[in-house]
Amino acid sequence: MIKKILLFYYKKHMKLAQKHPKLWEYRIIASYLGRMKTFVLSQCKSDFIKLDGISFSLPENEILHLTLFEHEGLETKIVKKIVKEGENALVLGANIGYWTCLLAKIVGESGKVFTFEPSPTNFEYLKKNVEANGYKNVILEPKAVADKSFHTKLYLSEGGSMDNRIYDSHMYKTTVDVDVVKIDDYFQNSELQFDFIKMNIQGADFAAIEGMDLLLKKSPNAKLIVEFAPEMSKGFGTDPNKFIDNMVEKDYNFYELWWYEKKIKPISIEKLKFFVEKNINTNLICIKKNSDTKLSFI
Repeated sequence: MIKKILLFYYKKHMKLAQKHPKLWEYRIIASYLGRMKTFVLSQCKSDFIKLDGISFSLPENEILHLTLFEHEGLETKIVKKIVKEGENALVLGANIGYWTCLLAKIVGESGKVFTFEPSPTNFEYLKKNVEANGYKNVILEPKAVADKSFHTKLYLSEGGSMDNRIYDSHMYKTTVDVDVVKIDDYFQNSELQFDFIKMNIQGADFAAIEGMDLLLKKSPNAKLIVEFAPEMSKGFGTDPNKFIDNMVEKDYNFYELWWYEKKIKPISIEKLKFFVEKNINTNLICIKKNSDTKLSFI
């Protein structure tokens, strides 16, 4: 009971701070939120937490993010509505396995989830969480994804496990060697079709899509949730405008995820290109124009 109360008030405070980022500029507020986080974490430690009947082992710095934001977020609501039993899903940038396990539960034994995560630490948590829940329909790959297959360095985020990158942003110094795979290379001998693709790979998203051209042609019903981060994509060496043109050519419509209003709204090509010019980040769901999937539930 005490944990629930602490988490409730911490969530309220953090959502207010996220909605009004200038609050962080006030030292007394930043200090207060930092102390609150430390205290809440000290009261909520556990080897495993359970969300939607799924057990998760988590690094300490991920516990609050997952329990308070990811689990109750808009993307989770969308995924539960548009992904069906028996479908196949692809997760790029699996982190510790929240999306992998959620999708494995949704698609069931008749579906498959292929999941890619290059960080050795994250991959151990990912593997542990999949095994703890007994999912036999998950294929785990300790690899990064881009527009070609090669070997490179993964730059490890110092502030958590969700900002690791396969390009040098001059922000992080610690690296590990990792394999990078092009999705069309990985599935070159497979006729498997995918219904849902979830990616958040810190600047490599658009490159990954360039590298799955054949897979998308084989998967006419594929729906994608993509991190739209123009500045990171430019840092990786890809042109965000090319991604937009590529998806338009593939007959996709774009929808923007509005976190604070918990809504999905159509977004025009012109507005996306404005976001590219101004380096504005957002998250997109991409759905084929002729798709039966309706977003009226948001």
